[in-house]
Amino acid sequence: MTTVLTVRNSTLTGDSIPGGEVRNDHAIYTIAIRGVLIRNNVIQNHGNSAIKLLQGGFHDSACPTNQDYTSWTIDNNRITGSRLAIAVYSFCDLVMPSVVISNNTIANIQNNYLGDYAAVYVQANCRSNIQQVVSRGNTYTNLGLGGIVLASQVQGDETCNAREAQGTISNFTSSGDTFVHWSTASRGTFPAINSTGQNLIHATVSQMSTADVNGSLPLNLSSFAEVTIQ
Repeated sequence: MTTVLTVRNSTLTGDSIPGGEVRNDHAIYTIAIRGVLIRNNVIQNHGNSAIKLLQGGFHDSACPTNQDYTSWTIDNNRITGSRLAIAVYSFCDLVMPSVVISNNTIANIQNNYLGDYAAVYVQANCRSNIQQVVSRGNTYTNLGLGGIVLASQVQGDETCNAREAQGTISNFTSSGDTFVHWSTASRGTFPAINSTGQNLIHATVSQMSTADVNGSLPLNLSSFAEVTIQ
């Protein structure tokens, strides 16, 4: 089994043509890869998530027991013209120490799927714990819906049907992120950074830059127990 994946200095072009047929393809889709580095790539025109990283499959009948995840890092990529830019999911009682999304240019993400409602979607499910989510120095431009969503949910194996089984995001930080023209497909509806669920612990946002003509909220961090704005 592969435990470490590096994708670097590549151009990954999907089958979905802007203004034409939309196909359900991904550039990078991983399941249970413990350490991931995706750096210096051009990723464009994918009909689903450009990058999708999962600890396990959806609705697996049994949970894995490994606890050797390290970091998923997505750094200095240009992601354009896809339905979603980045989707990250944790499952079961696994610990994900670090998810880092840094220095990326994310543009023209129309995202017509209201279930995710953002260009970057991070979801902790079923007793899992994402200890750190770091968003740093990214530029988001021309987004159909929102920018980033942090979600605590119950999706997973059959033991995850109780509300108290929701996953946890212990700490989220956004530093130096820029959002320009988001919620363009649904005027004034979706925040640049959004949150949902009950097990979101602490969020810190600093040096955030926004320029939007649609009247959308920059932040909805109300689901976090503690919020620091600097």
